Amino acid sequence: FKQFKDAVDSNNTDKAKELLVQLKKQFITLNNFLSGQSGVQLTNEQVQEVLLVRETLEYATLLSSKTKDLASFERHVNQVKSYYSRTDVERSSREYLVLGLNLLRLLAQNRIAEFHTELELIPVNQHNNMYIKQPIDMELYLMEGSYNKLRAARDKVPAQEYLVFMDILMDTVRKEIADCAEKAYKQLKVSDAQKLLFLDDPNAVSLYASQRKWNVTGNVIEFNRSANVSGNYADNANEVIARTLSYAKELERII
Repeated sequence: FKQFKDAVDSNNTDKAKELLVQLKKQFITLNNFLSGQSGVQLTNEQVQEVLLVRETLEYATLLSSKTKDLASFERHVNQVKSYYSRTDVERSSREYLVLGLNLLRLLAQNRIAEFHTELELIPVNQHNNMYIKQPIDMELYLMEGSYNKLRAARDKVPAQEYLVFMDILMDTVRKEIADCAEKAYKQLKVSDAQKLLFLDDPNAVSLYASQRKWNVTGNVIEFNRSANVSGNYADNANEVIARTLSYAKELERII
């Protein structure tokens, strides 16, 4: 375990993955108490084994975030959460780091309903915990459309592991903005697109445009608007805006 922990901390991901497989094989031989029976008094040795498995799964979760393996991350989070629900061992100091990372992952994958489900499982008095507050703030910025705040928050993450999911989240936001831009504009200046998409320089804009199959001529991007986009798009947009404002007014009256 110490070798595995050191490999994760030093970003030696290949060695960490190899050691994790060996650890999991050893865990299979442990007693049935690892399934978490209630009302069973654990021996000191069993308590130490539970803590060892839990800490291994926590580091496996951190390893998955470092390698951007979202499927592995989700699997390890689900496994370690069963240990967080145990009341026969002391709580982990990494619990809210792992749960906060999981919330941010769900946001980055645009799984908003699951985000709120997971958030409801976390005690309200822990919502101000720095690891939990970060994804809560990110979700608020998303709902507000405050993308500048979202980008600025990257420099204030509570742990380095959050950076991976912050970047994925920005990619998700960028895609949503790009989808809207294709329908809202016939063409756009590269400099305007750079600000709109939160890209660092014109070269990044050109690369992103080529990925989206946009035509870049000089300093102008021309969008390949599909034939099903009607000519009276502005009229349709105004109608949608009016209807949305009406809904908001009615909702405010109900509240």
